[in-house]
Amino acid sequence: MTAQPPVAEPITLRDGSEITLVPMRPADAERLVRFHAGLSEETVYRRFFSFHPELSPDELHRFTHVDHREREAIVASVGPQIVGVARLDRDEADPTVAEVAFVVADPWQGRGLGSVLFRHLADRARSLG
Repeated sequence: MTAQPPVAEPITLRDGSEITLVPMRPADAERLVRFHAGLSEETVYRRFFSFHPELSPDELHRFTHVDHREREAIVASVGPQIVGVARLDRDEADPTVAEVAFVVADPWQGRGLGSVLFRHLADRARSLG
């Protein structure tokens, strides 16, 4: 069953920067590759807990093809550029539990974007049960 994805939502960060939150779509694959390539080694390590210079084709497919129910991903964008991603994967054994992951582009760190992504992902998780 595919749940209705969240709608695009403009957000103003605490420093006055404006971003838009949108649901991840398969069409975001190229933007996601560019986003990942622009991350520092330290940011990539914090996300993947290992050296991970590029996304594999399987990862790219998995990250961009979400059902918006068992797996959700929210993209923070400024124009066509991705500046952050938040995702959740429900636990198969206990659907009230989910694994989450976040990554924010280096120039956008420390501006409150991670907190915004966390709140929106938590709200989405609650709405999904």
